[in-house]
Amino acid sequence: MKLYSWGANTHGQLGQGVTSEEVLKPTEIFTDHLPLNEIVSIEIGGNQSYLIAKDGSVFGCGWNNCGQLGHEANEENLFIKLNHLENFKIKQISCKWDTCYAITDKHYCIGWGGNQYGQLGLPPEQLKKTLDPVIICYNAVQVAAGLRHCAILLNYGKVVTAGTNKRGQLGRPSNEENPMFDFVSELKEVEMISSGQNFSLALTKDKKLYGWGCNKFGQLGIVPDSCPFTEKPVEIQLSPPLTKCELLDDITIMCGWTHTLLRTAGKKLFAWGRNNYGQLGSIADSYSIELIKVLPGVKIRKIAAGAEHNLVYTEEGFLRSWGWNEHGSCGDNSISPVILHPTTILAPDKKSKMSKRNGLEQAI
Repeated sequence: MKLYSWGANTHGQLGQGVTSEEVLKPTEIFTDHLPLNEIVSIEIGGNQSYLIAKDGSVFGCGWNNCGQLGHEANEENLFIKLNHLENFKIKQISCKWDTCYAITDKHYCIGWGGNQYGQLGLPPEQLKKTLDPVIICYNAVQVAAGLRHCAILLNYGKVVTAGTNKRGQLGRPSNEENPMFDFVSELKEVEMISSGQNFSLALTKDKKLYGWGCNKFGQLGIVPDSCPFTEKPVEIQLSPPLTKCELLDDITIMCGWTHTLLRTAGKKLFAWGRNNYGQLGSIADSYSIELIKVLPGVKIRKIAAGAEHNLVYTEEGFLRSWGWNEHGSCGDNSISPVILHPTTILAPDKKSKMSKRNGLEQAI
């Protein structure tokens, strides 16, 4: 197996052994020091990247200004083992900016890095940042990091949130910053969550999709002028052709900064939200509150949403990208600022794999 990366690299977050402004096309990473065949998951944050191995160990590179890599150095341009996590077996990591969260094999949710907005569940005046992981809660099955907030799904279907609430990110009324994790009381029997910059989504057992937080670009499926944000979860109307029967077990929901991708059980792809950088594909509108079908007729195996760009891995083995191409985030080897149409950047390879994650301005 080989590992490739591209996009912004100002802090060495591509793991290529150097720092640079940008890498415009998929470039192989030096991996002789990594257990490459044991890597099962990839997570990309704002300026850092993580690899999770089968044994639960984690490797990271990139920016470390708030301790995202668990040591004192400011940055790393090669993947290193994160020894501060050696007492945990990590199953999932979520990171949008400088705060990182993880789910362990014992269903702990832990967090480390920045806490300027109470997003680790502790008062900022008590803790601004930490290199050492903090145990946030137990019974956790999924965590979704926002820019300055966090949502955690518990194994009995409830969701807890903490962090800033200036745009309703916590799904409940509170002060602007709320460092205490508490329940989103309106939600129950939740099966899946995802968070964008300032909003979150939740899919329930009865296949209803709810959203809360910022709606400036129609992220919640509501006209922005009538509802710029909401503290209370609202149901997103899944108008035809997307129906509940397509929201079975094998689906994926991923929020970018201000848009969302949804891959159905039938391997169809839909998108909604902001579109000023072509995040939704080739439509002309600046945003859409209705679900836009992307790549009709193409079966999608995996998806990844960056800040304002996307990647998909098709059933035929093509890796395609579109959206904002600043710093070469789309990997098409061009300096075009926007890629409107899904563009092939890697051709079929039976041995190739794609991460379910994508960075703000980089990809691995």
